[in-house]
Amino acid sequence: DVVFKDTVDVTLDECSPENFRATLESFWATLRSKKVVVTDRLHCMIFCAITGTPCIVFDNSNNKISGVYDEWISGCDFIKMCKKIDIENLLSDVDEKMKLDSSNFKNPCSRENFVPLVESIKQK
Repeated sequence: DVVFKDTVDVTLDECSPENFRATLESFWATLRSKKVVVTDRLHCMIFCAITGTPCIVFDNSNNKISGVYDEWISGCDFIKMCKKIDIENLLSDVDEKMKLDSSNFKNPCSRENFVPLVESIKQK
């Protein structure tokens, strides 16, 4: 089952302040339902980290994606950064990620890791 989805493929109504949260949660639910995501989009990589979705991500020409990956997401063992497109390696990586057991993921981006930050902001 292959699904093509774009993070910018939303209507103005879906992005309205009253619908934004539901639109975001719906996109996250779509990611969570997949065994692996292959993307070249920064925000999709971030959303995969947040949702605990296995992901293979390709860098862009300005290295913005690899910069965020190196600084913030490389600790997520279920996300792999690919600096170049190599079909044989991609197929192998997808196969490897599809076999992962999500209950064993090391995810520094999980929501519980941000509880102290949220509490601190609430106090301010």
